[in-house]
Amino acid sequence: MRLLDSLTVTALAALLPSQQISRTAHPQETLQNGNGNASPFGVFTGGGAAEARVQFLIPKDELPSSPALLTGLELHALVGGTVDYASLVITAMPTTATSLSTTFAANLTGPQTVVLQASALQVPWSSAAWVGIPFTQPYQHDGSSALLLDVAKVVAPIGGSYPFVTMTSSSGPVRTDRPQMVYGFGTPGSGANTWATAFATTDPVTLRLLWNGTPAIRNLSDPFGAGGNQYAVGGTVTFTVDGQPGELWLLAAANAFLPNAIPIPGLLGSLRLNGAVVFASGLLGASGSAQHVVSIPNQPALAGAFLVYQGATVDAASGLITLTNGTDHFINP
Repeated sequence: MRLLDSLTVTALAALLPSQQISRTAHPQETLQNGNGNASPFGVFTGGGAAEARVQFLIPKDELPSSPALLTGLELHALVGGTVDYASLVITAMPTTATSLSTTFAANLTGPQTVVLQASALQVPWSSAAWVGIPFTQPYQHDGSSALLLDVAKVVAPIGGSYPFVTMTSSSGPVRTDRPQMVYGFGTPGSGANTWATAFATTDPVTLRLLWNGTPAIRNLSDPFGAGGNQYAVGGTVTFTVDGQPGELWLLAAANAFLPNAIPIPGLLGSLRLNGAVVFASGLLGASGSAQHVVSIPNQPALAGAFLVYQGATVDAASGLITLTNGTDHFINP
């Protein structure tokens, strides 16, 4: 058996060119979600959802705005436990789609990269931390497309029985504006990992994607107040910027993404924000990361507002400016 944890991802990154690993979070990286789904990577006691096929769509604005290598993913469990995958196959593909069909092949219309084809693989999913699966074949992101991930799994019993493990899904309240994941699942021997069509759609599970060769930003907002909402008025949003140690970083905000990103001569990446306003800056420390916390004013009238963000880093030696991915959220009551 192979046992994976988050440290394995770091080890993989060390084998790649000397670039800092960076993370994007979809839609964010809180560990305090209240919903879960077993189909993509979990399983039910008794073998329910032991076999499944799932497709995710990550919007283009949430991905790096310049070419970069995707080296792995991380997930967070609502109910943790070790899962033994008899087979786990993950395929990545660039796409221009903004939603998914329940016919799997209809979504797989571009060049596909099998980033993981594993067997006899054990992963100890945690409800207290993000746990990573490194890809054996990195995916080359083009800097402009959305990302389709196709996951096909077969879970084996451990000691003659199946654990109960589910991954956390999306956010609270649910982001109905984001693409739904499509999936089908079945019991052992059902062949659900090879099915041609999905029979269900739902809020996707939360993901963090790991990148090599590009700066990135992500955000976090835990539940707050009587309503227990994330991004609640009176709460906070924590932004994390990843890049190379010693780089200058900038964060900008706007009320919308541009319909089409705009390349800027002399800069790496493209502008995603419609009317960007810079609101924070600093230097990345020795770890290559920095955080900036923003307080949401305790004003009920702000509920429903939509905010989008993008970052930039400036290389200390060359002065090269690189624009990051985008991230976004609504403000909730």
